[in-house]
Amino acid sequence: MKEHPAAPHDADATVDAVDMTLLRLLAQDARLSVSALAEQGAISRASAYARLGRLQKSGVIEGFTVRVDPTKTGAGFGAIILLTGGQLASGELRTQLTDMPEVAYAAFVTGASDAIVLVRVRDMDALRDLIFLKLQKLPGIRGSHTLIVMEEVIPPRMVLP
Repeated sequence: MKEHPAAPHDADATVDAVDMTLLRLLAQDARLSVSALAEQGAISRASAYARLGRLQKSGVIEGFTVRVDPTKTGAGFGAIILLTGGQLASGELRTQLTDMPEVAYAAFVTGASDAIVLVRVRDMDALRDLIFLKLQKLPGIRGSHTLIVMEEVIPPRMVLP
């Protein structure tokens, strides 16, 4: 096993090739022990521990989570909703979207729409209620355009270069 030195302890240190290997391994299984991470990353346990700590401290790793199949938790109906008019009250809109459990992803965008929202709900009735009773009543929203997700070709994943 070729030994790689621990990366600098500077919180602003850049991510190197060894760090990227560790991130890819954790993306596949965030439950990997430090020992397993070190073994699979071909580095010492001490180096893996130091690098993992630095990646967390610097904010590269924001947390560890699980992937849940929404079809098995009653939220298998997905839609992408384009909202217009929301940038006038973007601070309040951000807070209200964050507080909606149906919202899996939201972003302010350029173009004909002001925001894009990915929602997951139980069925079409729940989607209708979400759009008419919640989203279209948000501050500044003038309209929406809904795209029903027919099939997820690539499910949400971490993107690493």
